[in-house]
Amino acid sequence: MKSNIELIKNQLDIVQLISEKVKLKKTGKNWIGLCPFHKDKHPSFTVSSEIGRYKCWSCGAAGDIFSWVTNTEQLEFIDALKYLAEKAGVPLQEPNQNIGNRSQLFHVMEQAQSFFVNQLKNNEKAKNYLLSRGLSEKTIEEWGLGFSPDYGDALSFELKKKQIPLYTAKDLYLIEKDASGGFYDRFKGRITFPIHNYRGNIIAYGARTTGSGHPKYLNSSDTPLFQKRQNLYGFYQSKPEIAKNNTTILVEGYLDVIACHQAGIKNVVASLGTAFSEEQAKLLSKWCNKVIILYDSDDAGIKAANKAAEILKTNDLTPYIVILPKGEDPDSLIKKEGVNSFNQILTQKLDYISYQIFLLKKFHSPDDSIFWDKVYQLLPKCTDPLMVEKHILELSHMHPELNDPMAAREAIRKKIFTAQKKYSAPSYSNKTILSPTKKTAFHPYEEIIFRSLRSTKLCEKAIEFCANHSWFLTKIGVYAAKAIHDVYMNKPFTTLNANILDSIQIETTKDALIDLYMFETLSINENVLDDAIKQIEKKKHQKDLQSMKQGAIKDDELLAQISKQLKNISR
Repeated sequence: MKSNIELIKNQLDIVQLISEKVKLKKTGKNWIGLCPFHKDKHPSFTVSSEIGRYKCWSCGAAGDIFSWVTNTEQLEFIDALKYLAEKAGVPLQEPNQNIGNRSQLFHVMEQAQSFFVNQLKNNEKAKNYLLSRGLSEKTIEEWGLGFSPDYGDALSFELKKKQIPLYTAKDLYLIEKDASGGFYDRFKGRITFPIHNYRGNIIAYGARTTGSGHPKYLNSSDTPLFQKRQNLYGFYQSKPEIAKNNTTILVEGYLDVIACHQAGIKNVVASLGTAFSEEQAKLLSKWCNKVIILYDSDDAGIKAANKAAEILKTNDLTPYIVILPKGEDPDSLIKKEGVNSFNQILTQKLDYISYQIFLLKKFHSPDDSIFWDKVYQLLPKCTDPLMVEKHILELSHMHPELNDPMAAREAIRKKIFTAQKKYSAPSYSNKTILSPTKKTAFHPYEEIIFRSLRSTKLCEKAIEFCANHSWFLTKIGVYAAKAIHDVYMNKPFTTLNANILDSIQIETTKDALIDLYMFETLSINENVLDDAIKQIEKKKHQKDLQSMKQGAIKDDELLAQISKQLKNISR
């Protein structure tokens, strides 16, 4: 499979492919245009022919020719492979034997869906239950809601009649084998909620009782088509609005999602009977930058919202949390208060830091030292000075020792300022350092080394210096330099290109380098590169010298040698 991918990438130019759908303009080595994945007013979409990648600096959409086709043509990877192979004139050498089997599994799910929908039409009690929950007949039809009869083997009998192997249906979590060797329906006596993949294929079900049965909800387990942690309920229906608004609203229940959509709020999804996962965050990060969490306001909901917010943050998404009135959820609020009141509640969302302060007030007393310890851990990390001042003003009235709010504000501000020094990045001043318009993961000196890999004149010197990867100034810089050194060990010293990048095994390192190469900065000449190398060497020697002075290494001759090298570098 890998040989197919390499051949196709070598034959197709990503700029030419994307230009079929997006108007691009050349700027320096790259091309820019309006991002097709969100409502872009100013060009934030960059395409690099040299490294075969695209990236939107606004919504975060990024990838290569394969991710472009899967996202814009709504194709699974194997279908994108076929599409691009035909476009490139590359015969596929290793046809996938599982495609037919996957199509058969989708067919089984379609047959089950048809059965459930027909059963709902013929069951007044189930249908009236949904109508009593405020859903219109149009909404019921649009979301494909159905019903599984409460006698045990109705679906099994129907599938057998259509000559569908029952063991296949069992693998898809539609039916189960009983002790006698027969089969019974998994979701009997329940309303069915079809779960779609991003292309709109049904891959699983959620099911709810219409009465007091237990458990209230029953969800598909992982199957050959479905992995809970990788999917979100309502994502297929919400994709257009998520991209348009650059925001997702995350709720807990199926009916919460449907109620919001019915009310005209159509960027709403729910996790699938499990805690919000890293994989779900990664899915959302391809489509938006912001996520508003609307979970129940009981202790369990508060903890789940906090955990989800932390996961979102680690995946470069900005989380906001809405504190719902006690005992309410989005579905009940829309019913009681109407969509306008619900939208008003959304405007009261808290950013991550504000939510942490809310939790502190809820679970700790300002008289406890742990309260203030956590405050002085949280606020120094906040990058918005106005938000910091807002919290200082609020907290000054709670200070356990200072009754004067002004004195309390100064005391809190001083503590925060002291703590901020630990979180602030060191400042560097050198006239040869570049000033990119977008922040990267690397130190500016490292950026110069890695950017030089794209220069015919400078790449050999930059590659050779990457052999000193332990000298680099950031953790990601060390990894990247080592990866570059390892890749080029058995290759000629050519400028860095898409094939070289694809050879890097560590995804985070590869992604950091791709981000670096996806925007233009001032051009680099040999003097700039030499100065960057010199500065990294200087910092390395300074570190060694400091270690020796502290007694970590005891060697007077080596100490003198390092001091001399530092003097030579400083000249």
